[in-house]
Amino acid sequence: RMGSVVSLRALGYLASTVAGGVVIDRMRVHRLVSFGLLLAAAGSAVIPFSSSLWQLCLSGMGQGIGMGVLDTGGNVALLWVCKEDGTAAGPHMQTIHAAFAVGACLAPVVVSISSRVTNSFHAAFYFISLVCLASSVFVFCLRSPKMVAEAAHAASKQTWVVIVVVVTAMLLFLYVGLEAGYGTLVFTYGVQARAMDEPAAHGLNALYWGTLAAGRVAAIPLALLLRPTVQLGATLAGIVASVVLLLVGGSVTALWVGTGLFGFFMAPVFPTAVCVVELFVQLTGRLGAGLVVGAALGEMLLPLLLAQLYDRAPSIETGGQYLLFSMVAFSALMAAMFPLVLTAGRRAVKAVAADYGHVQDDVTMVDVSADLDAPLEL
Repeated sequence: RMGSVVSLRALGYLASTVAGGVVIDRMRVHRLVSFGLLLAAAGSAVIPFSSSLWQLCLSGMGQGIGMGVLDTGGNVALLWVCKEDGTAAGPHMQTIHAAFAVGACLAPVVVSISSRVTNSFHAAFYFISLVCLASSVFVFCLRSPKMVAEAAHAASKQTWVVIVVVVTAMLLFLYVGLEAGYGTLVFTYGVQARAMDEPAAHGLNALYWGTLAAGRVAAIPLALLLRPTVQLGATLAGIVASVVLLLVGGSVTALWVGTGLFGFFMAPVFPTAVCVVELFVQLTGRLGAGLVVGAALGEMLLPLLLAQLYDRAPSIETGGQYLLFSMVAFSALMAAMFPLVLTAGRRAVKAVAADYGHVQDDVTMVDVSADLDAPLEL
């Protein structure tokens, strides 16, 4: 029954990601991000009052809608702000995604404290709702960046621009699917396929998510030193090396080291990939939504595929091998897509410059802040 809640939440997330990409190009982006935070706050606040399955489904769907708007709007808004200020987006993008990881680590702690102090999970949902509400008010009061000019919208339909976004979305599909898939199965794999006891398997699971959070924090200073293309290339190489270690290393030590390295190198892929695309393409709301949709589909589908390969294997040992071989294959495919992104990006720059001029210059950004009360153009 809880599968219905998860499915509707995911459906709301996908729908709002697509719709948010369209709306971002027609209104002040900070207002949209504030609205997404408000929806997330409302969804979290009403979950404790849900006394039936359909009420819980609606609460989860509302929360998913808010998170979809926030994911698309937050990434695009940051790129536009950095573009307007003339600053590199890399360190700021890494900081935002590091905050996601820190929040994911803190959420179970908040739930645990709520359970111990109040004998209920309700206080945790109220606290999260208040944080989202305060953030919504804060973002609402900020000045929104300039909107992308019409020339950039026209350029976003260029064939090579679309190819850059599609290939990167496919890379993010594999990345987020692998991240969620291994995180879902690592405990089961440790207990069943590697004969670990449950406390050790819990430790392995904690190591994976802990190194993922640490990797996102470590990526912030690295983004100050390295170009996004160099950082992404090194990260993908590290991912391939770590999953090969998991596959060929038969010892428990190799399992622990490989899991830690895999989490660490997986950490900065999403924000770095977005910054790589921005090197070649002026991201509009629709293009940004395309990247987020690719990642969301990967989170929904690839963990299910990996779980089916593991569960339907003729033996537990074979299931573990299927899992690791699949991870190696998907990681290698991610690495193979990287030069495709670079090639398509260079071609996109040439095609856009030839047809539309330098649409990525600041002069192509339209300032609508003077017309704050203008109606939304749909």
